[in-house]
Amino acid sequence: MTSSLSAQDYFKLNEEVQIIPDGNPIIYSDANSYTKAECRINYKQEITLLGFKNDRWYFETENCKGFIRDMHIAQKQKVKEQKDLVLLQQNEQELVAEKEKEKEKEIQRIKEKSECQYVTNEIDKFDNIQKRLTKSYLISTELDDLRIALGNYDGKKIFSIGSIHDLGCTSPLSNDVSFAKIKLENGEIVIIRHNGDLDCGSFGLDGVISSSNYNKLISSPIQLIRLQGTDGYHDYDYFTYKEVLVDKLKCIN
Repeated sequence: MTSSLSAQDYFKLNEEVQIIPDGNPIIYSDANSYTKAECRINYKQEITLLGFKNDRWYFETENCKGFIRDMHIAQKQKVKEQKDLVLLQQNEQELVAEKEKEKEKEIQRIKEKSECQYVTNEIDKFDNIQKRLTKSYLISTELDDLRIALGNYDGKKIFSIGSIHDLGCTSPLSNDVSFAKIKLENGEIVIIRHNGDLDCGSFGLDGVISSSNYNKLISSPIQLIRLQGTDGYHDYDYFTYKEVLVDKLKCIN
């Protein structure tokens, strides 16, 4: 095929076809809408087919040009050959476009993994302390969205994890403390206890990352997470972004 989509928004035929349309076809101004063209063709008038798209043929005559439906074009051998070539070209372009889209998604994924994205990154003008909070990263869609955000408040590293899973409340009380237990692929296990307010409903935990736990968490991808609330626990073992801590803990230094 010699052309991609033209200015008239159709795939150009490899070879022009002269043909008399069947019946009295409606002429459309483009391949995508039902806007009628202002010109007409005579009954049994020969037209020249130049392109095809969306089940419509683009044609021209001396006094008229536009699109007519495929059902008005007899499927003669030459017509069928040109149509098959156009459909092949269309499929090839769609594959190329899909590959480009996937390539762009991969570039964005790599960029997001390598860069730090913040909701807050500032020094408080009154207290003169660093406040830094990353965006919330989706890490699992196993049963419900599981998200992690990381922060630094005046040198204290904060770990936040949230899920719409109802495990009762997240409690900071010493006799019933809620926690997130994280098992890493290298076998290390880290427990982060809830250090925020009592919060009931969807699970939301805020805890402090110690220096020793920081070094463990940044060293290996996540293998398993257990969220413990006042009414029970739930384990997550499928992750769409298991390297989140390896990639993003550096963002809160």
